[in-house]
Amino acid sequence: MMTVNNSGDYRYFDFSKNWSKTIKPIIESPQAQVILNQDFNAYVDIKRAAYIQNAKKNGLPTDKHNWFFSEGKLPADFDSCDWRYGRLPAWHPYVCRGACHFIVNTLLYVAMAAYPNKAWRIVTSGEHSTVWDGEQTLFDLNFVTLKVSVSECVEMAFLRHDSIMLGVGHYLRLGQKDSFMR
Repeated sequence: MMTVNNSGDYRYFDFSKNWSKTIKPIIESPQAQVILNQDFNAYVDIKRAAYIQNAKKNGLPTDKHNWFFSEGKLPADFDSCDWRYGRLPAWHPYVCRGACHFIVNTLLYVAMAAYPNKAWRIVTSGEHSTVWDGEQTLFDLNFVTLKVSVSECVEMAFLRHDSIMLGVGHYLRLGQKDSFMR
């Protein structure tokens, strides 16, 4: 378990205020899309394997879904939980419940490109992965959108027995993420 500040000392990055002019152009950039496509394909591969295994076990067809994350697809296209209702934030297509480990590298890239003077790094555990500036700010599209409290984010990413803080600018390796899918 890592030593961290009181969870009241942290805050989420304000995506509402910074989406259109700063974050959106970076997350839609070819560089960010390469990272997103690579990592989200790993997520989709794991989900596909679990679906096929369950379908075979229950005698269901295994070829009903288009299980490939490719250009033009967004994380929301693979969300298995229907939480989208009411007025949605502009960035909701980049949110996929339960896929934090597979979008965290994209978020690290975006945070570093948008605010290069901050010491952005990934903090991860078996429960959650987030991007932190080393001070107070958590850059976390999923938890902001799903309205998970900052204190719960800190508890899930920073305070677990398996929590790891990567070095500034270091990406989470795919092999590390595979064990997070339950």
